[in-house]
Amino acid sequence: MNKQTNIVLIVLIGIFLVSCSTTKVVVLEDKTIYQKADWDEVDGWEDDRLRNVKQSFTRSCTKLKEKEHWKEVCHKLVTLSDEEEIIREFFEKNFTPFELVNKDDDNEGLITGYYQPVLRGSRTKSEKYYYPLYKVPKDSVVVDTKKGTRKRVVGREREDCYTRAEIDGYGEPLKGQELIWIDSKVDGFFLQIQGSGLVMLDDKEIVSVGYAGKNSHKYVAIGRVLVEMGAIERDEVSMQSIRKWLKENPERVDEVLNQNPSYVFFRFIDTIDPIGSYGVPLTPKRSAAVDPRHVPMGYPLFISCDSPIGDDINALLFAQDKGGAVKGRVRADLFLGNGEDAVELAGHLQEKGKIWILLPNDKKLVQSIIDNELF
Repeated sequence: MNKQTNIVLIVLIGIFLVSCSTTKVVVLEDKTIYQKADWDEVDGWEDDRLRNVKQSFTRSCTKLKEKEHWKEVCHKLVTLSDEEEIIREFFEKNFTPFELVNKDDDNEGLITGYYQPVLRGSRTKSEKYYYPLYKVPKDSVVVDTKKGTRKRVVGREREDCYTRAEIDGYGEPLKGQELIWIDSKVDGFFLQIQGSGLVMLDDKEIVSVGYAGKNSHKYVAIGRVLVEMGAIERDEVSMQSIRKWLKENPERVDEVLNQNPSYVFFRFIDTIDPIGSYGVPLTPKRSAAVDPRHVPMGYPLFISCDSPIGDDINALLFAQDKGGAVKGRVRADLFLGNGEDAVELAGHLQEKGKIWILLPNDKKLVQSIIDNELF
């Protein structure tokens, strides 16, 4: 470690605890490193105006309050004003920031963004609305509860679900299990990446669809596929450049999309706000998808990075979602809401940044880490 003084290592491989005057580094199962910081060491902390923080935190607390070391701080939140300085003081008094650090002591990781797509669709198939979003297949079972990954039940065996090429091919193995129909295969593909969205029907009704599960095949980024094909330069890859290439090469759309065999299934949800994998509604610019192997779901984070559009991003967020492409210790995917600005920023945001996890000042927390209850 770079800092050699006042260090406590909590290592859950052997489980042992070496105590010094203050906790400086936490290592969980040799996979996650948290390095204690002072608030003035959190880059951009004073720059965040903290709008809608209480709303997003309240949503996390619907579940966090069941955990012993969150009960008190979630109870305090109920009567808290949502004024900026009061929110800031609340966090500074009740939480300690810990910076996420990679195995090589590097404290920077990838920060990206995602949005809530708005598609056009119909409850019935037509020449215009030809492409289906599918429900969870009837012949499948969950084999990974964290990811919602499913396999097919064939007799007494469990086999991989159909690939994207098979599902969208002429065989139509999921025929009869359509949830709704949309007007663009490419829009449906990107909806699967985002995980949820809105579908506007011709009668102006808006229905909300959310993630219901996925097949058992590994996610493959088609941006990487296009780079390997020589179709797009590596430093020019964005959602916008990918969409542009697909629009200009319609005869190769299936070829490229099918390089990603992973497939997402959907369900109708009752709220216009998308529901994250944590089970609570997401708040634009206050929710993020994380890798739950390294960041506990529901917990507050502070993220600092450059922005390709507009001001730098310095934001207090909550880990309320996860995604197939969100892997790693210092890694976050910011939920940006819907609309043109959200789409534009999400399509270009691929920046190196820093992440701090904010842990409540509870004397029982260290013991909960030792007992592996944090995750």
